[in-house]
Amino acid sequence: LHVSVADSGAGVAPAELARRRARGVGLANVERRIERQFGAGGTFVFQSAPGVGTSVELWIPAVELSGARGDAP
Repeated sequence: LHVSVADSGAGVAPAELARRRARGVGLANVERRIERQFGAGGTFVFQSAPGVGTSVELWIPAVELSGARGDAP
């Protein structure tokens, strides 16, 4: 599963983005959960640049559920 969200807003410099991420709890929580559940197979990437905007990408590997029958609902 790949989810990508981007905007063309003001954006922020990399140092400012790192500072903001270090201050908050929510994004770190999401990153920890993805790593715990999927290991290196899941990623959460932020990119931002002043005057360009910000993008966020979330990659989660497809996994087979045990006991799943494989037929569509």
